[in-house]
Amino acid sequence: MNTDQLRGMILSNLNEVKSVMLSPQSVEIVKWLKESQMTSANLAERLDININNASNRLQKLYKQGYLDRVVDRSSSGGVEYRYRTKKEFFEYLK
Repeated sequence: MNTDQLRGMILSNLNEVKSVMLSPQSVEIVKWLKESQMTSANLAERLDININNASNRLQKLYKQGYLDRVVDRSSSGGVEYRYRTKKEFFEYLK
């Protein structure tokens, strides 16, 4: 696909393109999650942000279709999610 074809695709699918666009930091998170799974707490520590903010970022990437997640249930009944980049995107992450 050449650049003009890509531009045409973007113009004809603008809403879909906007819904999957990533910020530079989100791209970095997706790259990190290619290497290993992370929880919200792991990401919060790595980015020096609060856990709610980290959780929101991971949930958004999950809803956008970039991540898979696994549910861990603690003995106390709580739920924790572990996120990882979907394998179909590995080849695009250098």
